[in-house]
Amino acid sequence: MAGLHFRRVDRDELTTLHLEGRLDETMALRWSMLDGLQRRVRFNLRRVIEVDARGAQQWQAFIAAAPDRLELEYEQCSVAFMTQLELIASTLGRGRVASFLVAVRCRRCPPQ
Repeated sequence: MAGLHFRRVDRDELTTLHLEGRLDETMALRWSMLDGLQRRVRFNLRRVIEVDARGAQQWQAFIAAAPDRLELEYEQCSVAFMTQLELIASTLGRGRVASFLVAVRCRRCPPQ
């Protein structure tokens, strides 16, 4: 899968953006594409499989440009996204992490 894709779900006072793919130089997510957002915006990052340096820069610029009225939240953050967050704190902007995924390996189980 090339680049980043998203699916938007609006419910009550919450807009959830389900992101899938790679945060890389092809990322084309802009606030102007997202008319009519609810005040609370939740990013579901479960299916973000890679974040490269250029994608991280573009993501940070996107988050920094978020309208002031929005409350940002991140859920089911993938290991790739959390790794980037460990490197650069501004990855979140003024948002908060609600949940994240971790890589777990059982020594008795076969690799998956």
